Formats: sequence, structure tokens, C-alpha cells
Amino acid sequence: MKQKQLAGLSLAILLALAGCGQAATTSSDVEEKVTPVKVEQVTKGSLTVDNEIVGQAQANMTLSVFPKIAGELVELNVSKGDFVEKGAVLAKVNTRDLEIGLNSEQTVVSQAQGQVKQAQIQKNQAEDAIKNAEIQLQTAELSYKQATEGSSTGVANSDIAVQQAEQNYNNAKTNYDRTKALFEDGIVSKQQFEQAESALKQAELGLEQAKLQSTNAQSPTNLELAAQQVEQAKMALANAKRQVELANVGVQQAQVSLKQAQLRSTQAQARLDDATLVAPEAGYIMSITSEPGEIVSSAQPLFTIVNVDPMKVSANISANQLAMFNVDETVTVAVPLTGSEAKATISFVSPAADQAGLYTVEATITNPPTELKPGMPVNFVIEESLVNDAVLVPTGAIIVKGGQSYVFVVDGETAVQTPVEVIQSQTETTAVRVDLAAGTQVVVKGQNTLVDGNKVRIMEEE
Repeated sequence: MKQKQLAGLSLAILLALAGCGQAATTSSDVEEKVTPVKVEQVTKGSLTVDNEIVGQAQANMTLSVFPKIAGELVELNVSKGDFVEKGAVLAKVNTRDLEIGLNSEQTVVSQAQGQVKQAQIQKNQAEDAIKNAEIQLQTAELSYKQATEGSSTGVANSDIAVQQAEQNYNNAKTNYDRTKALFEDGIVSKQQFEQAESALKQAELGLEQAKLQSTNAQSPTNLELAAQQVEQAKMALANAKRQVELANVGVQQAQVSLKQAQLRSTQAQARLDDATLVAPEAGYIMSITSEPGEIVSSAQPLFTIVNVDPMKVSANISANQLAMFNVDETVTVAVPLTGSEAKATISFVSPAADQAGLYTVEATITNPPTELKPGMPVNFVIEESLVNDAVLVPTGAIIVKGGQSYVFVVDGETAVQTPVEVIQSQTETTAVRVDLAAGTQVVVKGQNTLVDGNKVRIMEEE
């Protein structure tokens, strides 16, 4: 009996509890549920993917620096691993014999310059002799004319001729005395002195002839004498002209000798300059084959210089990847070992495949990161466009129900379930076909508990 009472009491309690629960549910339905959500905006654009192609960094160029002359290495200014600028002095070879040779050639140049000056002086003197010979010829021709015409003024003209001859003699005497003094001092040559002496003798002869003509102005032999004087004057003029020609040849020969001496001097200077080795390009010293005191020659490089700016990077790609690379385009190069990146310009795309069916691609990096060294692996990061001009939504916003993809669009305070067609999906972003404007908000957190038409509250960003 007691057990029946307890069973009845339990049933009553359960019914009472059931009634209370039903009443609570009905009260909750009156207050509509609001779901907190996080949202992001819809965008429009291209969906891209980064393709990484493995390559390798290389030196831009490797240069071997050879000594230009053989000799003892007397100076070494760099060590392996040093960075040198273009034109930096790396080393020097013994220059003692080269300096002696240069000094000798420079002495020859000075001597040749002196010979040119002397030849020019001789030319000037020969030209002066022509002028004197022309005056003597004019005087002789005038005397001959006077003698032929039997002019009563013959005596007077003879006196004039004597005066002119005396003037010529005085000029020749002055030139002779000056040249003799210069010759004794070693300034002018013996040939110049002999020319001055010859000119003086000719002037003496002219004076004697003028005096004789004046004395014998009325003599029947004056005509013959005048004719002889004309011939002698012509011969003297012709001789003077020949001397000028010889002097011109002498000047030309002296100038040729000077040019040859200057050329040899320039060559000797170049050989001396070649004793100094300079860096042909900026770069790092990778090897040094000799030490000071050792003999070097042009048969073996003394230095190896590696130029790393710009740095060259290369990769071998398949035919399917060729379209990703175009000469002069800029690409990103990543260095996995250092975590750094740099911009590179495509400089070469092989027009033909190698034996393995791959194509070589090369690019250059100007001012590369200091941690990037030749031989390091690199990755060409090539952006490939998968979809162009598409609606882009966060991948996390998409939910799938019954084989259909949806997103929840926030319209005011309401979540609207909107069907979408997935075109291409990536981890962060998915391209879809849907009529949504850029800037539309879609739910990215809390969407899995939503149903179409639910009220939502956008949570503030933390």
C-alpha cells in the first residue's frame, strides 16, 4: 500500500514538472533568439595563387685578373674575402727596370726636341740666305742693265750698288759674329756656323764686285763683268733655295724622330703602369695565387674577383611554366635560408629546351640582400591569376547543406541565407558566382548555427 502511494506521488511530481517545462518553452518563443556573429566584406577582383619555382643564386660574373708583365710581386694590398671597388689597386710588380727604361726614353725625347729646334733654326737661316741672294741678284741685274744702256748714271748707280753691297756685308758680318759665338758656346751646330761663314764670304765677294764695278764703271769690260755678276747672283740664289729644301727635309726628319721617341716613351710609361694591378670591376676577392717576393707572369691569374651586384638567379622550368616568365618583367625572389625577399628583373628566357626538356630562366637582382650569397637556393615567386573579375568571399563564410553552397548575408539585423556557386577556392578566399555588391557583409563566425532569417548581432573586433 505504501509503495502504491509513493508511485502515485512520483507520477504527480513528473506531471507537474512536465507542465512547468511546457510553460517555459512557450515563454522563450515569445522572445526571438539573437545570434552573435563576426562578419567580413565581399570584394571583387582576381583570385591569384603564388607559384614557387626553385632556383639558385649565382655571381653576376667571375673575373680573373692576370698580371700584364712578369716580375717580382712587391706589394699586395688585399686579402681573400675583401670587397674591392672598381679601379682599386690590388698589387704591384717590381718597377725598377721599367723606371730606368722610361727615364732613358724620356731623355731621347728631350734630345729629339732639341734636334727639331736646331733644324728649325737652320731652316730660318736658309730662308734669310734666299732673301740676301735675291737682293744680290737684283743689284747685279740693275748693274748689268746700266752697263748695257751705257747710262751716264752708271757711276752713281755703281756707288749705290757699293752701298748696298756694304750693307749686305755688314749684315753678313754681324750674323757671322753672332753665329760664331753661339757655335763656340755649343748652342748652334757646325753646319749653321759654316752657313754663316759662307754667307759672309758671299757678301765680301759681292762688295768687292760692287767696288770693282764702281771703279770700272766707264771701262769697256763693265758689261761683261755685270753679266758675270748676274750669273753668280743667280747661282747663289739657286744654292740658297737648295739649302732651304734641305733644311725643310731636316725639320721633317727631326719631327719624325721626335714622334718616334715620344711613342717609345708612351709605351715605356704604359709598361710601367701595367706593373700596377687594379680591380676591373667591383666584387669580392675569391682567390690570390701569389705572395710578395714571388715571381708572377701573365700566364697565371693572380686574383679571382666575384661580382655580386647585380646578383644573378636562375632556374630550370618546364614548358608549361614558360608562360609565367617574360623578359624585363619584375618578379619576387624569396631566400628560404634567410627569410628575405628581393625584386628581380627577368633577363633571359631560353628559346630552346635542354636535353632534359627544361628551359633556363635568368633574372638579376640589383642591390641584393647582403645575406644572399652565390650558390644559395632561391624561390621564384610567380603570381598566377586563377579567376579574373569575380566576387570574392572569405572561404570560412561558405557552408554546404545538401550539396549546395551558401553564405549568410547580413541585411540589417537579419541573416539571409544566400546560395553561391563556387568557382575557385583557396585557403583564405573563394571566388563565387552570386549577385552581391562589393562591401556586402557575410558571416564568417557563427554561421553554422544560423538558419535563414535569424536575428544576428555583429560582434565588435577585439
